[in-house]
Formats: sequence, structure tokens, C-alpha cells
Amino acid sequence: MLQRIQTVYLLLAFVCTTAIIFFPIFYVTTNYMSETNEIVFDAYGLSIPETDEGYLPLYVGFIILALLNFLGVLLFKSRKKQILVVRISLILHILVALSFLLFALFGKPILMENMTELVNENIDISFKYGVGYYLIFVSIPFLLLAIRGIRADEKLVKSLDRIR
Repeated sequence: MLQRIQTVYLLLAFVCTTAIIFFPIFYVTTNYMSETNEIVFDAYGLSIPETDEGYLPLYVGFIILALLNFLGVLLFKSRKKQILVVRISLILHILVALSFLLFALFGKPILMENMTELVNENIDISFKYGVGYYLIFVSIPFLLLAIRGIRADEKLVKSLDRIR
């Protein structure tokens, strides 16, 4: 039902996860021989502006995450199923957030090593975080608050059953 607070939290998590599809996650800037290239890593993959090629499309995974959040909203009649779906969504969100974090920490040295081997010279590589990087971290607290709201509803229903 829409008057329950966990529905609002799940809808906010749904909006954040859906917005990741439209915003870039990382910007990778390379400087080589006074030539600067910016590579965008978003939900459609790693894309170089001069080419139309994209690698590692992630939008299918983000759509699945968003649909799990929306399914949590639709399962308001069965709180046990709702909390199960939201927990699964939370685990997947945490895994995606950890993979973003690991890429941010360890991606730069790996890219520098591979690029140096390619051109046999040093290349300066810098990372900038896009809006999509932060949105996955914003959706996790909304899912935690939704689980908290579902548990509170379950506790309320159990206390009412004891009164009967």
C-alpha cells in the first residue's frame, strides 16, 4: 500500500537504480603525447567518444536491480515475500557497490599497466566519478530503511494477533 513508509523507500531506491542507466559511472581521462582522451564508463559499457563501440553492457543488471525494487513495492500483501525480495535486492546492490569501489581502487593501476605495455611509454590516467557511481550508494540506505519498515509492520501485525 502506498501509505506505508517502506513503499516510499522502495520507490526511492527504484528511482536511484533506474537513474544509474542514464548517468555515467566513471570518466577515465588519458594523457599521451599531449593528446587527451576521455573514456566514459556507464551502464552501456566502456565507450570511447570517437568510436561507437561499447564493451561490457551493464544496463541489463541495473534493470534487474530496479525491477527487484519495484517488485518489493508490489508484494505489499505478503510481507515475508516482500522482505525476501528486498533482501536479495540489497545483497545485489552491495555487490555492485563493492565492484564499483574495487574498480575505482584497483582499476587505475591495471589500466596504466595495460596502456604502458601497448605504447611502451608512460601514460597519465585519471579517474573522475560520475553521478551513477554515487547513486548505487544512495539506494542502499533506502533498502535498509525499507527492511526496517517491513519488520515494523510484521511486528505490529503479530502484536495485533496476540490481542485477539
